[in-house]
Amino acid sequence: MPKGARGEKKGKGAPRRRGGRDQEEDETPDDIASVAGSGGTACAAGLSSDSEGAEDGPEGIDDTRSRIDDFLTQTEHKNGGTRERGLSGLCLMFSKSYLPDNLESMQETLLAAIVRVLKRGGDAEKTQAARLATILLLQLGCSDEAARYVDELTPVLETIFSDHTKSAALRAAASRALSLGGFVVGEALDNVALVKRFRESLQSSSKQLADAVVTSILSSCALLLTRIPDRIVMSQADMYIAEFSPYLEAKDPLTRVASGEAIAVVYERAWKADTDFVSGCHEDVVATLKTLATDHCHHRSRSEKKEGRAQFRPIVMYLEQRSNPEEALVLSKHQSLRMRSWSDIKTYSFFRDVLASGMLLHLNENSFVREVFGLGASLPPGEATEYSKDEKRRIYSSMKLQRHLDRNYFRDKRSACF
Repeated sequence: MPKGARGEKKGKGAPRRRGGRDQEEDETPDDIASVAGSGGTACAAGLSSDSEGAEDGPEGIDDTRSRIDDFLTQTEHKNGGTRERGLSGLCLMFSKSYLPDNLESMQETLLAAIVRVLKRGGDAEKTQAARLATILLLQLGCSDEAARYVDELTPVLETIFSDHTKSAALRAAASRALSLGGFVVGEALDNVALVKRFRESLQSSSKQLADAVVTSILSSCALLLTRIPDRIVMSQADMYIAEFSPYLEAKDPLTRVASGEAIAVVYERAWKADTDFVSGCHEDVVATLKTLATDHCHHRSRSEKKEGRAQFRPIVMYLEQRSNPEEALVLSKHQSLRMRSWSDIKTYSFFRDVLASGMLLHLNENSFVREVFGLGASLPPGEATEYSKDEKRRIYSSMKLQRHLDRNYFRDKRSACF
């Protein structure tokens, strides 16, 4: 048999490959690791690269307009999958970019496409259409156009939300769109009526609601309560707390967190109207929240328990000591967002769920989102500079020790709040 017929044998000096290690040797840990707290920045910067031309000149604007037209054409296709892809593409574009000029020229077309799909499409298409309506409301802000969107979409969305045969994802998306419509342009009494409708859906359901629907309803109620006058919330606070508190013991962790945040918002609004307000079930609620803040149940995963404890500790401190929460988010080198109330924290988390990784871009550019959080006018392009990767690493490294000490203090069982 000739030499080499059985294959070449590698000697000692031949390179060895194990699972593609050679392809990864060029990557350093700095290239792979991400800086804590910069996920939204990285995603927004990476995904908005496709639409950079929208700000570079007429060619970029024309390119953005042509892409929107292509997606709108797909929404009219006979195939349901194609329609869903078109709506998903529109959601991605408007969540990753702030496009007031493009939106102004095609409001009617977008509204007609959303209504058409919500009336005749399948559940998957309707879910994307409801998502698109929610994102466009944040783009339009408090304006006459947004009010017209809400007037046109509310009857269709209410019909979808009330239909128990629809999928959980669709009903959750419909509730988010309804609540954001009330948040943007709704009057106080209209928001009270919408909260009542959501509460009735929790109580009057003939069968148990899906976790996604319950979580969406609780988040929607909390968002709307931030727009209702304090006196009105205080007059019905006992009822809200009594109806939200049973979901603190739900199986889904997101439902438990949504319930706790909704209760915190109710207390905050009620205490603004009357500092002596005490709920009839205050002690039971605090006891349940304390159990969640020191959760050690063996049937839950370690990550779920850790995240849950971090979520509920500030709520317990607020209800017992009235210690206001404080969260900070760096927007650019010249500006940061500080949230010192549960209303702001809940509003931010709701917007973040809608915009996903495009949240940071909208905080820097979207005039309505900036107005909600009191950030003022948008910064000029030259001043809204993001931190580099090395700068972020230095900032978060300097804060790491203090965060570690703070967390250990609140985890200590000897702490006064427990």
